[in-house]
This record gives sequence, C-alpha cells and structure tokens, in this order.
Amino acid sequence: MAARVPRAAFLKDMKKFIILICAFIILLGSVSCAPENNKPILSSGSFSLSRGEFTYFFVRTVQSSLAAYSEEELSALGYDKSKSPSEQKYDNEKTWFDVFLSGALDYTRELLVLCEAAKEAEITLDASDGFESKLENFKSRIESTYSVDFEKYLEITYYGYTSAREFEQAFELELLASKFSAKIEAGILDSISDERVDAYIKENIELPNMTSTRNIMLIVTDSAARAEEILADLPDEDFASLAKKYSMSATYLYENCRTGELRPALDAWLGEDGRAIGDIGTVEDGGKFSIIYYFEDGEPISALDAKEALARGDYRKFIDALFDKFPVITNEEILASLDI
Repeated sequence: MAARVPRAAFLKDMKKFIILICAFIILLGSVSCAPENNKPILSSGSFSLSRGEFTYFFVRTVQSSLAAYSEEELSALGYDKSKSPSEQKYDNEKTWFDVFLSGALDYTRELLVLCEAAKEAEITLDASDGFESKLENFKSRIESTYSVDFEKYLEITYYGYTSAREFEQAFELELLASKFSAKIEAGILDSISDERVDAYIKENIELPNMTSTRNIMLIVTDSAARAEEILADLPDEDFASLAKKYSMSATYLYENCRTGELRPALDAWLGEDGRAIGDIGTVEDGGKFSIIYYFEDGEPISALDAKEALARGDYRKFIDALFDKFPVITNEEILASLDI
C-alpha cells in the first residue's frame, strides 16, 4: 500500500526531519481544539482512528509529500514552508492543506479496510513481525539523532495532539496493514499468467526491452577477513544457508534487479564484462564487505514492467472491493476542525 500526493512512498530517511521541521513548526498551535477530540475521526467497524492517530498519518503525508520534491521544485510550485498550507493555493480550487488532507484520508481509509480484511483472514501481528523492536528502534533513532526525548518529538511534530499511546497504536495498525497488503500483493503477482503479460506487452509497449534482470543473494559482513572465512564454508554449505546464518542484514535475497537499482558498488560488480550466472565475489560497500552471488537471471525488463502494471490494477480492484465490504465512516465535524 502507498500514500502520496500524488501517492509517494512514506519518508524512509529520518534525517529529512531537519529539513521539514520548519514546515511543521508553522503548523504547531494552529490546530483548533474541539470537544470531539476523543471521538474517532474515522471508523470502519472493528478499527478506528482518533484525532491524535489521524494527526500522525496527516503529518506523515506532509512529510512524504514534501520529500518527493526538491527545494527548487517546491519553489517552482509556489510552496512556502514559512506559511501555513491552508494559506497557500495548490491550484485555483484547492489549498496545499486540502491536498495533504486528501492524501492522508486516502491512505488511512485504505489502511482501515486492510486491517478489517486482515482480521477477517485471522492475520495478526506476531513476534516475527518485530513490532516492539521496530518501535523501540524508531524511538532510539529520534532521541540519538535529534537530541530530544520522544515525548518532545511528539509534541513538536504532531502539534501536541498525538500521545505516545496513540503513536504506538497508529504504528501497530500500519504494520498490520502492511503485513496483510504484502501477502495480497505477492499472491496477485503469482497469479498473473504469461498470457496476460504477453498481451499487455503487445498492447502497451511499443519497443519491448527483453533484457533479463538478475537475481542475487548477499551476505553482508564487517570485514574482508570475515568475508573470506564465510566463503571458505561454501563447498560444504549452500549460499542461502550461509546468508541466513552469518549476514549482518536480515534481507539476503534480491530478485529482478535492474541496472541502477542496487547500490553503486554492487551494481558495478554485476555490470563487469564477462559476468555470468554462478559468479561469486566480494564487494566493499560503505565500510561493509558484501559477498554477492549472481545465481540466476530474473524476468525480462518489459515482462516485469507488464506484470507490475497488471498487478497494480488487480490490487486496486481488490482494495475497491474492500471499501464496498467495509465502509469507512468519517466524522466530518472533527475533520472540519483541522484548521491548519
């Protein structure tokens, strides 16, 4: 699932918080209080979002939306971080606040129906999902990077409306929705037939690129010596088992890699003349040493493009059906009180 205005992936690099904080400070204090503050702003039956929880997602939408543009692009669009979004026109009909709010509503409504569907499918978070560790890691990163405690971060970033408990609840709902969404997306991708892919290419791609992508595995280590020690075990143990046992990264399998998608050092290794399936090498990358194994070709580029386009359409149909099955109710009175 994704949310952006237009839909953009949520902000992954928290260092951009410094760039965005000026925009948030101008928002701080301009949200009007309302007696309905404790009532749900959105509800879908088994799940709901309080004002504080919705504010968490609203701010995330502002963050991801602004992060999608460079400073020059924002300036060209007429966006001024020193002013409130509600005071700035996005176009002749909408303000920037309207656009941010629309994006947040789209995302949170989809999140709620995904949680409803997850509950119906008896899918819940368990220890393997790492909710507690992810939450604690996020808090630690905030406190160590910006030298503020977590409570102060909440106060500054979420206008004082989002409590620590509401932050955790929103974080948990987002993780559940993402878990279910990933399961559905994987199933949809697997269900797309070669016939549909071929038909899509024929109808939509004028000059197909049938160059194969590449499937690789990585074992990330902290030194060249450690990488050599692990490589010595290869004759006796398969690469995947070694990766699970020794890699410093939880992810070791990377499928359908295109040129330019990997980190530069890894991309350069894959692009060397004569590179062939079965090759194994060691690459220094940002102070780490990665053992890389090119074990097979992936799907052709245009076939992958076609499959992903078909999957997006099928996923959208799935979400639309969920909206019919699990109506989301909006408290328009509370929503209207978000005067930022």
